[in-house]
Amino acid sequence: MIVDSYSSGFLEQIRRETSEIITKIRSHTDTTENQRRIQEEKMRKERANKIQTEVITSHKKNVEIDWTWQELEEKEDCEELAKVSAKLEC
Repeated sequence: MIVDSYSSGFLEQIRRETSEIITKIRSHTDTTENQRRIQEEKMRKERANKIQTEVITSHKKNVEIDWTWQELEEKEDCEELAKVSAKLEC
């Protein structure tokens, strides 16, 4: 009986120690996973901000190009009108 109670106490101690080790491993794994998810979310937001900035910059450049083309077309129209009016005056 003494041997049975000794082995029962020993097994109970091993069970508790094993349970504590498993709990520590799970806790560490959860912490690591949470940090990975936080980092992943941060990187996703940075990519989204970078894309948004690129969209805005690209749009501004496209507007500038459109204005330049409009100015060139107006200049061409004025030159053509000047040529036509010069021919009419002659």
